[in-house]
Amino acid sequence: MSGTEMSDTPGNTAHPEPSTWLMFQSEMETLTPVDTQVTGQIPQWLSGTLYRNGCGLFDEGTAATTHLFEGYSVLHRYDIGQGGVKYTSRVLHREAWLRAVKAHRLAVAPDGSTKEYVDPCMATFSGDKLFALTESPVLQEIDPVSLTSQGKLDLQKVLSVHMATAHPHFGPDGAMYNIGTAFAPPNNYNIIKIPPRALATEDEVTRRVKLVASLQSRWNFGISYSHSFGMTERHFILLEQPATLNAMKIMQEGTGKFKPASVFKNFDLHPKEKIRFHLVSRRHGNKVVSTQYYANPCFTFHFVNCYDDGDYVVVDLAGYDNLNIINDLMLSHIADSREDIVTATIRRYVLPLNIEKAPLCHNLRTLPYTTARAKVTAPGVVHLTPDYICKPQDKVYVELPRINYELYNGKKYRYIYGTSMLTKFHRLIKLDVDTRTPTYWEEEDCDPGEPVFVPRPGAASEDDGVVLSPVVRLGHTNDTSCFLLILDARSFTEVARATTPRGVRIAPSFHGNFYLQAE
Repeated sequence: MSGTEMSDTPGNTAHPEPSTWLMFQSEMETLTPVDTQVTGQIPQWLSGTLYRNGCGLFDEGTAATTHLFEGYSVLHRYDIGQGGVKYTSRVLHREAWLRAVKAHRLAVAPDGSTKEYVDPCMATFSGDKLFALTESPVLQEIDPVSLTSQGKLDLQKVLSVHMATAHPHFGPDGAMYNIGTAFAPPNNYNIIKIPPRALATEDEVTRRVKLVASLQSRWNFGISYSHSFGMTERHFILLEQPATLNAMKIMQEGTGKFKPASVFKNFDLHPKEKIRFHLVSRRHGNKVVSTQYYANPCFTFHFVNCYDDGDYVVVDLAGYDNLNIINDLMLSHIADSREDIVTATIRRYVLPLNIEKAPLCHNLRTLPYTTARAKVTAPGVVHLTPDYICKPQDKVYVELPRINYELYNGKKYRYIYGTSMLTKFHRLIKLDVDTRTPTYWEEEDCDPGEPVFVPRPGAASEDDGVVLSPVVRLGHTNDTSCFLLILDARSFTEVARATTPRGVRIAPSFHGNFYLQAE
């Protein structure tokens, strides 16, 4: 079923299960590119490479103590061109995996470094180099053809940071921006800038990486978990949420050193505390905006998009009312659950910039196209009420959200592409935030991954392009064929799929990017 509007009854009713994640083993690498069988017709203009990265390798014997984010990295490469698709995969650090199996625990370097760190998320080019990113400040350089590790660049040698988000932003000039958190009093959130091509050598990184702004954590012994952040043409937006990493516990477990493998075991939840949005003004010397923006507690992994609209900043994110979502992503919990686990819904916050003359305890006028509200509760303090793009009872769950980033990141936009992972639905979603209407693609026994939007060259509209999604079979089916799905982004209907040969398995992945072939 494809291109369907919202319905109350999903086509797939299988409960969430970990077997899809556990089915991949290290000997299932596809080191030599294989041809896929293409059905349908791949657009002539779609020529390039889709790189994907994810935690696809787990030890089944220790599943009860394994977090979904702690699998070893499996990299994927889909070469698309001349109507065909070739597929390659590789375990990023096979030696670390073998040591982990032997030791029955995660293998992390003795110095606590992230050379063999798990929780891989994004594959991205900077200049002409390909990097795999995690939530550590260590960037793994990857050979774009063989997918082998080519070394690393450690930002800790330049700045006092212990973690970074897995979702950097890019400016029009190619500069990379990210948030680095520092577990040293005072605990700080640091916005850093890496100029274009500055990652050529470690010496270049040392000379050219810049600290843009720094904000202090409101917790003395913890710092908010930040998987992503927002960037508009005029602002950076950081969300401080009441799920914190306990620096003392992490350092203690790492015998005095920051040990990334312990991150997901050392969360402190503060369910009675509000979330806080921090604004940094890019047009006023990266000055931290003094207004304090609070809202009722929630949790988020992924910002969707943010943009400036007159005297307001609009923030769209995929949020959870369940603060315990991190712990719910233990594989043992996924195995036992018969309920939807990943229940993120798209919510919109509107942050007013000019509140000096606003009366206390009155709802401020925001924007005509949203029900999001803001109220000044004290001088310089604003409480925000979000606008749910779809009603929570409709269960329009959206995770791994993507947009037409190239043309609409930091700008007013209309379309979100996402997936209902780890729910009963197993489907892709295109969400129109103007009409608030979801459109779905789903197929029985299929589990689609994050959709990546690729604009058609010369596109005249926001959704003129295709959506790429790797699809694996659910663990309870005898059909093990996997395929790369290509949807027309406008109609959200299938135009082609590229199925891997019998016996070739694809590990589930979290994130990826597509790069058009250079002319």
